[in-house]
Amino acid sequence: MDGRLCGEGRWIHDLSPPTPQRLYRKLAVQWTATGALASGSAAAALGGAPDVVGLAAGASLGALSMVAVLVRRRAVARLAARFEDEFAAGYASGVAQAVLMHVVAYEAVAFPLTSPDAVSADERAAHRNAAYLAAAAADLPHPVREARATALEALDAGDARRVHQVMNELAQAVRATHTPGSRRPSQREPLSRD
Repeated sequence: MDGRLCGEGRWIHDLSPPTPQRLYRKLAVQWTATGALASGSAAAALGGAPDVVGLAAGASLGALSMVAVLVRRRAVARLAARFEDEFAAGYASGVAQAVLMHVVAYEAVAFPLTSPDAVSADERAAHRNAAYLAAAAADLPHPVREARATALEALDAGDARRVHQVMNELAQAVRATHTPGSRRPSQREPLSRD
């Protein structure tokens, strides 16, 4: 199972991300059990004796288990390719969001809402350094990289009107890289049936 028994007798579920092998194993067990149950139920509905029902369920269980073993390698390879693509897209989206968060924090200290003296020079320098360190991530998508450079340049220049415009552009670039919005299911390549 995907958990371990804790002291009180409850299951603690494993929170690690699913691997293609684990996902296929779960699906194969569910499909095999469902097929065996369906064939046993069909035999019972047709008025079969208990031994016929057991034989139908057992035969179905054996056949579906054999199929699950035979197609395992291909299915896991397809799932692994899909997992790799989704992980890369999700990672790039997370890095882009982290950059946006640090640049927004730098904007907040560069243009404080209360008074110009509300933020010390040391705090401003610390936020500027954090924004530049986050912006140096190598896995940033190109549109976010361009918008990030423009935003940091405007923040360093201190032009409040331009900062508002470029921060909106940065936010839109980050939003465009967000996995659900940038790769809708209809735009994904279907799994090939080799």
